[in-house]
Amino acid sequence: MNDAYENALRTVAESYEAEVIRWGGKSLSRVATIVVSSGAFFTRLKAGATFSVANLEKFNAWFRVPANWPDRVIPHDAATALISMGRPPVSDVSMTHAYRSDDASVACDRVIVLRGQE
Repeated sequence: MNDAYENALRTVAESYEAEVIRWGGKSLSRVATIVVSSGAFFTRLKAGATFSVANLEKFNAWFRVPANWPDRVIPHDAATALISMGRPPVSDVSMTHAYRSDDASVACDRVIVLRGQE
């Protein structure tokens, strides 16, 4: 597997973990069990293990859906990593913006909160 894809998946995983800490939700181990039936997937990835293209596609499909994220919003770093893997976030009809930028947080049924005005 290409190092760029491995690094991008690590970035997505780290962003997801940060969102779980902030908002609560499924652990990366639980996500890995759901997606590829291997709860140790991300532990092995951190230890330098590689993965198949099929598993990369499965994680891309899962992580690019905003509803799968703890706050139903994909952070900017994760969205950028998904785009670099050729899998941009999926837009939801009820959510005009499927990712969070550094300047604003946009999600369905929520007011835009600009950084510094929280």
